[in-house]
Amino acid sequence: MELIKIINFKISFGNRDLFNIPELNINTNEKIGLIGNNGVGKTTLLKAIDQNNSLNVTHGKIVKKCSTIFVPQLLDYGGISGGERERQAIDKAIYNLKREPNSLLLLDEPTSNLDINQQKWLINILNARDISLLVVSHDRDFLNSVVNTIWCIKDKKVTQFNGKYSDYEKFEQTKKQKEEAAFNVHQHRIARLKKASTQKLQQGKAAKKLTHNKSKHKSYSDWKTKNGERAEKNLLKTSHILAKRISNEKVVKPITHKKITLKNITTNLTSITIPKNSSLVKIAAQEITIAKKKLFTIPRELGIKATDKILLTGNNGVGKSVFLKKLYKQKIEGIFNKKLRVGYFDQNVASSISEGTVISSIMKTTMFDRSSTMQALGDLNLKEHINDKIATLSGGQLVCFNLAETLLGKYNLILLDEPTNFLDISSIEALENFINDYPFAIIIVSHDKKFISDINVKKWEIVHQQLLTPSYVHQNKNIDKENQIELLKFKLDKLMADPNVSIKEIQNISKQLKQLKSK
Repeated sequence: MELIKIINFKISFGNRDLFNIPELNINTNEKIGLIGNNGVGKTTLLKAIDQNNSLNVTHGKIVKKCSTIFVPQLLDYGGISGGERERQAIDKAIYNLKREPNSLLLLDEPTSNLDINQQKWLINILNARDISLLVVSHDRDFLNSVVNTIWCIKDKKVTQFNGKYSDYEKFEQTKKQKEEAAFNVHQHRIARLKKASTQKLQQGKAAKKLTHNKSKHKSYSDWKTKNGERAEKNLLKTSHILAKRISNEKVVKPITHKKITLKNITTNLTSITIPKNSSLVKIAAQEITIAKKKLFTIPRELGIKATDKILLTGNNGVGKSVFLKKLYKQKIEGIFNKKLRVGYFDQNVASSISEGTVISSIMKTTMFDRSSTMQALGDLNLKEHINDKIATLSGGQLVCFNLAETLLGKYNLILLDEPTNFLDISSIEALENFINDYPFAIIIVSHDKKFISDINVKKWEIVHQQLLTPSYVHQNKNIDKENQIELLKFKLDKLMADPNVSIKEIQNISKQLKQLKSK
């Protein structure tokens, strides 16, 4: 059954056209993932469907044959965690769906505040029921687990792809490879045309010179002179035709990303560089507390070396963000290298008030060359705003500016607290590449499963009020049954993520876990 029909629909925001939809439908039990870069109008489209055309419509219409239930992004947390508030809102929406079976659920970035267990709960809820869904999300694992259709807003158009997000990714990758191949063929064609044009031009000039010389000698007949002039004109004409063909050959060069390495750094690194295996920080065994309340224990000394990439995971509320803040402010027990310079990204903290523009502020703090800096700003959708004053940026743009300032700054350790929450998919993929290529140390907090699987990091996890590392799990034998179960789960997750681990190893751990649970 058709629930929504969108016909000749154009939507704008202020004086800017966002996108055009000739025709799209949403049918019963269809689950659609709406994707696109930040600022293209994804949330605006959700609101237009929910409010039945009342937002900035240029022309066209949305025919609604159902009720809509909308759970927006950026909820007022009201003193409780973002994950709990999000879960309450979704619970309420699911309850309303039961009361109104012929309805469409609209979700805007529902996984942004959810930890991994809460994400599993949401995926199970959406897959277990006959729900019609339109969801804006940048979470690729969530999209693969839930949706069966993709709508993508790009170049002011909304295109539909029938299939999972992973199938859409493969389709886009194949398309990109074809574009790159076509561009290379085009470049070879241009080179041949330029060579031919140059040859004809040189031949024309030679013919002109020869004709001029012949005209000086009376022994040559007039018809030979005229014939030389004709050849000269034809050659020059051919050269001009080829030159015109070259100017008319227009193929857009596909966007390519260059690795950001030490070679891209222009700053003198003497003040922040230490040997690869040297410690930036040694963290002592201790309790991490807030307002005299224990959050978790660090059971043994931990070290952060010069090039370590570390992922810190755990459920919401266990103390991950508190740990990062204490580390940033050096308010934990430990030894800190004199050359330590820490950059800290917290999406909930606004930038300091500045009258400067994006580009002027970034260029003052970046340690990378202008090309790499501009690439990073482009990846974070800030290239069009580089001349805007920081004070005029929207909330989402300010988050991206804060992230760019941290990633590019003169640091040898950067702390990233949920950096993907307000990024679109292309920006997340660019961030993955940046992290993998980054020449210094990083600690990241994230619940984005696809992002986690795509970055090359060591794993620290806070479980049962302990910060555990794989080596500690391996060495510690004297723990209670409950902790053993959690530790085996931790080890199993790590093995599952490692492509070099054999199926037999995974089966052995799974067997141990099953036996322990049955005791």
